[in-house]
Amino acid sequence: MEGRGERGLRPGEGQQRHYESEHRVRGDRKTLSDEAKLYASSIYSTNGPTSSGNSGGVTANEIWAVRCTAATLRRKLFGFGSGDFTHDELQNLTLRQIYSGGLGWHAVNDAKTSLDFIGGVNYTRESYSSGNHVNGVGRNLAGITAGENFTRKFGANTLLTEISVSIGPERLQPVSLFARCRRGDEDQ
Repeated sequence: MEGRGERGLRPGEGQQRHYESEHRVRGDRKTLSDEAKLYASSIYSTNGPTSSGNSGGVTANEIWAVRCTAATLRRKLFGFGSGDFTHDELQNLTLRQIYSGGLGWHAVNDAKTSLDFIGGVNYTRESYSSGNHVNGVGRNLAGITAGENFTRKFGANTLLTEISVSIGPERLQPVSLFARCRRGDEDQ
């Protein structure tokens, strides 16, 4: 089992006071026949009154978590499943749930390099609120999951991971270096 946690706190002053808090947790467990991953992050940010008299307020409040599992079915064939959960106060997103499952193929799998291709289906359920009241607005969407995952070890301390996954017709989100199971976390 491998894990990592990060916490960032950035208070500041300039034209206005601001405060940002960020948390991340990552856990990986890999055996000869299966792999489980858990990622979670949150960000909360506020700004204070400006010199022109604006009152300020919350500028970010998002919580995200994903759980991925893959199990080897045959030498190069594996099955996968994942659950991706997001809450975003500023978009009035109460909860987005994305469940995916399918099959994958290990095209390359050696000590330094791995390349996997995946394909499957997914279901997205979103619920939104309006201000302080839940008004029942939501979306239910089905889609196709397709993508690839490339990892290359360049030495004892250098690892490059690239994942590109499409979870619907309008979402193609590549990620580099900080790998998530479904979508990019860095550089968004």
